[in-house]
Amino acid sequence: MELEKKKDLVKNLITYIQSKDSHQNQDDIRSVTAYSLYQNTESFLIGLTLSENVSDINYCKQKISQEIEVEDLENLEFAFDGFIKDAFFIKIFILVENHIKQIAEFYQSPTNKINVESITTTFNNLLNQNKTALFANLTNNDKKLFEFYCFLRNTIHNIGFQLKDTTQLQINDSESVINQNEVIIDLTQNSANSLDFEKLILLKEQIIKLIFKMNHLLPENDFIEHRLVSIGFNGK
Repeated sequence: MELEKKKDLVKNLITYIQSKDSHQNQDDIRSVTAYSLYQNTESFLIGLTLSENVSDINYCKQKISQEIEVEDLENLEFAFDGFIKDAFFIKIFILVENHIKQIAEFYQSPTNKINVESITTTFNNLLNQNKTALFANLTNNDKKLFEFYCFLRNTIHNIGFQLKDTTQLQINDSESVINQNEVIIDLTQNSANSLDFEKLILLKEQIIKLIFKMNHLLPENDFIEHRLVSIGFNGK
């Protein structure tokens, strides 16, 4: 995929995130997470924009090393592309994981444990109506989406390889800002994950939509202070 097309997809995602950042209490997770998702997606866009320089031999010699030769550029471009995609994926996952865990912590009690070490179990606990009825409107497709997202995250521990059973995710989002057609994403056992750029951004869009869907189900007057606020987010 051409760089400009990649940048356009990321810009579409940024615009979507901005359109959903409307919670009034700026210290609440609904506001801080949304803004952090925007910041990190924007940083990814900046990384993509700067990546153009990696194909410029004069720039690389001047800014990186005089030892770089034209024949090195292909490897530099490949390594940098992988680095910024991995960084983007990991950072967004961290924001999503924290968001879900803070929700779980807020609504659990000493006799009703929701937040546990496993983020997948924590998410499933939130969907368990015996623990909380807040998220009864989340669907089995939402559950499959999040489980697949966690499976993909787990491939990081195996340098990108899916060592567990083959799994598949079907996305069919007629309101997507990335791709409104049906898309199938596969993780094949004992193979490296092969998500192309568009599928990666589409998956991120779906996960971000899931977070906003959960936010919509939270009682408006409940205040869940984001952890980052205690260390100076919003200038406090």
